[in-house]
Amino acid sequence: MDGRSLICADVGNSRTKVAVAGDGKTGWQHLQSVASPESLDLSSVDVADWCVVSVNQPRLDSLRDWVDRNRRSDRLTVLNRSDIPLKLNIEHPERLGLDRLAAAYGALQLAGSSAEPIIIVNVGTAVTIDLLDGAGIFQGGAIFPGPYTCFQSLSRATNQLPELFVGEVPAVAWGKNTAEAIACGVWQMQVGAIREIVSRYQREMMGEPANRRGVVFLTGGGAAPLEPIFQLEFRLVSDLVLQGVRAAASRRRVS
Repeated sequence: MDGRSLICADVGNSRTKVAVAGDGKTGWQHLQSVASPESLDLSSVDVADWCVVSVNQPRLDSLRDWVDRNRRSDRLTVLNRSDIPLKLNIEHPERLGLDRLAAAYGALQLAGSSAEPIIIVNVGTAVTIDLLDGAGIFQGGAIFPGPYTCFQSLSRATNQLPELFVGEVPAVAWGKNTAEAIACGVWQMQVGAIREIVSRYQREMMGEPANRRGVVFLTGGGAAPLEPIFQLEFRLVSDLVLQGVRAAASRRRVS
């Protein structure tokens, strides 16, 4: 470890999440979510090793360039699939996004030895709902457009619907004007899709009736508006990808 700090990063399609590993297994210092690396403030952080997962090459290149210019003594490592020791029962595992793999690994560390299926709901530009069986094997998942993407697509695919983004779930079921109607539709679609997919996973993995529901995590940069709705059903962990990156990085440092 040679006295270096550990910086973990999750490079997504719209934002980059960066945090410095603190004391213990899950604590963070300087947790930041930025649209551009130029907004990062790590001036008080000593020389560090970076461990990064990325689903967006141009954004990863921008982060590399920022580190090269501003933190020349740091070492940056981009994790690959071999760094995350999960068994995969899917087709074309080489195509699986590293963010999904890291989130699943983070969820497995936090769930401990429950031997129950784990479901990870990750809300971002896209929503991914992934499944680990009771043996910790990644079985696949579902992907659909996230809230911001839905708002964007309605404006771009139509002539008269306005471009807007409403960052909270409306308290009412229907709107009294076009903008309210769009907000109600987009957010209720998100809630309904998440609830139905999770419920189907639970039924098909644990039988009917599902006396055991497994462990369900809600995470991602777009998850905050949904937390009040699912807080009694799901375990809310906003930094699940970073938790997986940290666990993988610790494993690399030990090996």
